[in-house]
Amino acid sequence: MSKYLSRLLLAFCISASFFFATEDWYKRTKSRRVDHTGQERIAQLQDLKNEVQRKPMSRVIWETISKDEDLYAGEAIRTASNADAKILFIKTGTLIELEPDSLVVLEETDKGLSLDFLKGNLFVKSTGSQPGKESLTLKSGGSEINLQNADISLSKGSNDQVDIQVFGGKAQIKQGNKTLTLDESQSGSLNQSGLDVGKNQIQITSPLAGDNLYVDAKKKEKISLSWGNFQPTTKFTSNEALRDKIWSEISLRVA
Repeated sequence: MSKYLSRLLLAFCISASFFFATEDWYKRTKSRRVDHTGQERIAQLQDLKNEVQRKPMSRVIWETISKDEDLYAGEAIRTASNADAKILFIKTGTLIELEPDSLVVLEETDKGLSLDFLKGNLFVKSTGSQPGKESLTLKSGGSEINLQNADISLSKGSNDQVDIQVFGGKAQIKQGNKTLTLDESQSGSLNQSGLDVGKNQIQITSPLAGDNLYVDAKKKEKISLSWGNFQPTTKFTSNEALRDKIWSEISLRVA
């Protein structure tokens, strides 16, 4: 019996020591968090779904953030696999929508505000050129994209290629000494070797990118779609299996 109690007491002591060591480490780290006193905010977390985290690039620990919290230059923002976030840049008025599993870094230099796009998917809602408003630039590798005058969707995976889709306006892309422009009739893939531009086969006119649609996925409510810009030789076929697969994925996301 005494041998059993000794083992139990030893296990308790080990567990307690780990707990207090972890608690002490957390408090020490928390006390060393960046003090933003006197630092000007550059963005705000306008809305979110599930867990969104941030950390200064000089720190190791991520912290969960809430709606309406201010964001500062030098902070990395990431979304969980079931989360999304809307970030409003104060000086530019630009709204960025981050999808699940996305990671960006907020930056500010003498040249202005920029967003370092590391992975995931994001949608940029254009504000257009406004007097007194700065421009916002997205950086990826050695390329820069001016986000001020276009509704644009971007996707970046593990291969560092950025897929670009313009839904409205024009996006200026600078790579080295070259500057290219994409409009809503084009899409492109950006990599280290340059920009591969392609023509879109169709153009969705409704619903627009970024619009909120409210449907009951279980009832398979219909969504009205409209599109154009077809090639004269375009053919249409009905794929029931694909339709059911899409609805099952929507149902899983809603659940």
